[in-house]
Amino acid sequence: MSALEIRSFREKILNAATSNLEFAAAIKILDDYKNNGWTKDLMYAELMRISESFPSHEDYIYDLMDCVVGFCSPHMKIFD
Repeated sequence: MSALEIRSFREKILNAATSNLEFAAAIKILDDYKNNGWTKDLMYAELMRISESFPSHEDYIYDLMDCVVGFCSPHMKIFD
């Protein structure tokens, strides 16, 4: 992935966390990146970096991480 794409992902996720965007809309962001070729490992790693850099939003980010690895309700999973 390009540095620009990674930066865009980080900005969108941080904006979602900061504005307390509805969870379904945040999952849509993840799904869009998956459909653009992001792997589970890449997405999880980037979410981890965001959570480490912005601990005030870690709960929100951790919930998104659960959707990436599948530790969530079946309808919220990003990857099978």
